[in-house]
Amino acid sequence: MSRIKILSFDKALSYISQYDVEITSIRLTADVIKIAGFVRNRRNNREYHAWIIMSKNDDYINYHCTCPHHLYTHNFCKHLAMLLLEASRRFSSWVQSDS
Repeated sequence: MSRIKILSFDKALSYISQYDVEITSIRLTADVIKIAGFVRNRRNNREYHAWIIMSKNDDYINYHCTCPHHLYTHNFCKHLAMLLLEASRRFSSWVQSDS
């Protein structure tokens, strides 16, 4: 995750109350984690599709978002960060419910 700017997560945390995050799929294989979903701004109803693919040993990450920031800069955006935060929240609740 060293290639991902911390700023994206700071922005995501400050904006997350204004967005709805819908995870459409989380797939785990022996080597790869794939997360896909939609992030919708509640104020203007703009919706962005985002996906992240990363290796479990942290040596590979690929991502995409349909927001203008990502399309122009190809940088990790706040929508991708929100997707990861929501997936992390869900995963931790799954683990807790299994214990």
